Amino acid sequence: MKLNILERLVLSGILPAKGDYLTIKKISELRENLINFSDDEIKTYEINIHKDGWSFNRKKAIEYVKEFQIGELCHKEIREVLKKKNEDRILESSEITLYEKFVEKGYAKSD
Repeated sequence: MKLNILERLVLSGILPAKGDYLTIKKISELRENLINFSDDEIKTYEINIHKDGWSFNRKKAIEYVKEFQIGELCHKEIREVLKKKNEDRILESSEITLYEKFVEKGYAKSD
């Protein structure tokens, strides 16, 4: 699945922190992959971490996408989190594109 830098950061923040061993192991690996920015990404997109969160060059960062392999187990967990946020009417504007990709589009092994 192709994700831009904003989507990567938002997704890393909504991934579940609790669950069974296998789920948490897979989610932890995905979280690490999402926020493991290369030196080139950090420099080009001006990515910085602060005590209050992340900062980056928004215009450049939204245009840049990177392919991630997200397995069915993680995809299901992400979809459930986003569906619940929508049902509870607490979905945030920064999560809209993730909702479209994970809930409306659904899981496809080719992603």
